[in-house]
Amino acid sequence: MAPVRRKCALALLQALALCSGVNAFANDRSVLLQGHRHSSKSDAASTKRPFSSSYVSLLAQAASSSSTPAAISLDVLADTMNSCIDNLKPEFIKNCKVKAGPSSITGGRLGLIATEAIGKDSVALSIPYDDQLVLTPDLAAKNVLEDVLPDGYDGWTGDVGLLAMLVLNEVARAGEQADTTATSSSGNSEELGIAQPKRKAECQSLINAWVKALPSPAEMSSLHPLLWNEDEQEILQGSSTRKIYRILDDIDEDATWLS
Repeated sequence: MAPVRRKCALALLQALALCSGVNAFANDRSVLLQGHRHSSKSDAASTKRPFSSSYVSLLAQAASSSSTPAAISLDVLADTMNSCIDNLKPEFIKNCKVKAGPSSITGGRLGLIATEAIGKDSVALSIPYDDQLVLTPDLAAKNVLEDVLPDGYDGWTGDVGLLAMLVLNEVARAGEQADTTATSSSGNSEELGIAQPKRKAECQSLINAWVKALPSPAEMSSLHPLLWNEDEQEILQGSSTRKIYRILDDIDEDATWLS
């Protein structure tokens, strides 16, 4: 596998693991396998327009970086998240009876903690369905990635693959704001990420805080089967109806198509 393609596949693998729960291998309704296979896909791949080189760089950058720097404690991440949520009140968040905080479960990370009594059937937190705050497959295909996806792109990984690329884009955007620009292999300054969707500053701050709170690839290696070692994946392959080798092949094929 070529270096760029390998980095692209690794980036998709890590982001897909974040976007899909571990139940993907026990739940037949898992969205991880909702990509539609059809005979014309290989023909579409042969006539695709070149995938944006800057976006491939984005994927490689995201693959080689950790979402959660070890120096940032869960308490600091939670405090940042809560501050960002407060800044969205009342324009975006009008109902909030919880706060972010470290989980009390051994090995847990962050969770939502009630700040007041929450009755049965009452709303603990409401966030509007707004592209500034919500990542969706439609946002990926029709806005953020519209100009960089190959013609006719219909990845094997389906909607979750599109969400994974949105996550990678947000990782790149958050990293760019922390470090302004990255330097390409040619030595030129190169922007990371696609500056879409357009967001108000307080919305972008919340997304950046969320990105920083994501588990790192190192943490995910023990949390999600997609990042387990080969021996563990071989055992899983023979003990689950959701064949992990097929999923890994889907990710590799999508990476090939994108690169």
